[in-house]
Amino acid sequence: MPKLVAIHTVKDVKHWASKGDERVEILGPIATDIVSYVAADGSNQVALSANIHDVDGWLAMMQSPEAAAAMESHGVIPPLVIYKEELMDHSASIRRLYDPINAGDIDGFGRLLADDFVEHEELPGLPPTKAGVLQYFQMLVAAFPDLRMDIEDVIASGDKAVARVRVTGTHQGEFMGLPATGKSVAMNLIDITGFGDDGLAREHWGIVDQLALMQQLGVIPA
Repeated sequence: MPKLVAIHTVKDVKHWASKGDERVEILGPIATDIVSYVAADGSNQVALSANIHDVDGWLAMMQSPEAAAAMESHGVIPPLVIYKEELMDHSASIRRLYDPINAGDIDGFGRLLADDFVEHEELPGLPPTKAGVLQYFQMLVAAFPDLRMDIEDVIASGDKAVARVRVTGTHQGEFMGLPATGKSVAMNLIDITGFGDDGLAREHWGIVDQLALMQQLGVIPA
């Protein structure tokens, strides 16, 4: 979804600013996060930003007599200068996280986490930080050397992305005090990850089927 910023000059800044609700009503069917700005230096330059979910509809609207009448009513003096910015789609960001894990490259995984990363799920005996998460995955890969995390679905919105993941592996090393059993495990998890504008993961929430894992390892009866 592109973000458009329109910069232009108006006859009367106060009059233009008073029309903010009208602009939201006009753009509402094709845009979200519609914000009006006025120059801090007291000039007659103003700006309007919006996330456009229907670019074709926006282009058609801008060429319509209704748009021309609205701009005249708002005191807009042509021309308009339009800037377009593509909002980052974090579906690619979350998919990228699993590649180094599947390759056993936990250091590479760490390079995809922000230094101030926050883990919102409890890691037994470990801090909820980047360092704690990396230590957890090092333990996980040591216990399950053939660990795989395969994405089955991704949904991204704004600065967050959600992945539905199938996890498989063979228990060949100690895991949380449990000696290696040689058993294969498979379970599902949901990862919710928040990202910064740089594409680095900044926070994480997770839902994992721990009961299925413990049953498959023989810790509790199935």
